[in-house]
Amino acid sequence: MPKPDKDLSKKKYAVIKVETPQNGFKFDFGSPSNLLSTVRKDGVYWLWVSEGIQKVTISNPESGLVCKYPFGKELENEQVYVMVLNTANATPVTENPAVKWLTLESTPLGANISIDGYPAGQTPFYGSLTLGSHKVGMVFNGRVKEDDIIVQKDKTPGLDATFPIEGNLNIDSLNLETEAEFPGGLKPMQLFLKSNLQYPVPALVANIMGTIYVQFNISETGKITEPKVLRGIGGGCNEEAIRVVNKMPNWVPKRIGGRAVPSQLTFPIRFFSLGIIK
Repeated sequence: MPKPDKDLSKKKYAVIKVETPQNGFKFDFGSPSNLLSTVRKDGVYWLWVSEGIQKVTISNPESGLVCKYPFGKELENEQVYVMVLNTANATPVTENPAVKWLTLESTPLGANISIDGYPAGQTPFYGSLTLGSHKVGMVFNGRVKEDDIIVQKDKTPGLDATFPIEGNLNIDSLNLETEAEFPGGLKPMQLFLKSNLQYPVPALVANIMGTIYVQFNISETGKITEPKVLRGIGGGCNEEAIRVVNKMPNWVPKRIGGRAVPSQLTFPIRFFSLGIIK
């Protein structure tokens, strides 16, 4: 990775590596201030963008091409994302393409995936695909499975990807699943809550007690997003629970077969008149 042409030491940014043999592209992230730095080198655009970006508009003045592409999630600080861009046969569009988030798995996990001819990592795969037909290939221990899948808005496509096991391959290690957890485990989490949660005065005055259930997503990098109260107790406790969840450090993400994957968690926080207990 080359160095940006600007000093970004005080910025929170994500990096996008755009692989393309073509020149003349412009990238619009909603505001000129969101594109912090750009380097073009050896068939690659390196883009440093503000964290939290959710979409990009790609244009080419020479061809008249304009593509608006949603990432499907916020780009995270200090993460590198790869975009493979080939517009030789593309049709210009003016609206955001419809996409669907889906998971592709194999038995056992750890198969190498290609989507429409481009490498997409290993199973389990979690990402967005545009609606329509896609060619998916999986390779495990030299065995290949390929199929065309149809991605529809109201239907999740399936793919039979079961590979025979040969030799002394340890399936348990490939399929091992560990749930997301607070860094360090239960005791550090309890200490964090005790140090940061404050009993709201209105709840104390009204003698409001009980358990709040907060649901949030944990990304493959451990970042917490979209916290919401599923069941609250009022008196300012709901807002306090959300505030503290947003203040949490990145969690250790859920892993399947050794690979980090996104997950969702429902988290209980109990408020009592003598203190706050998880």
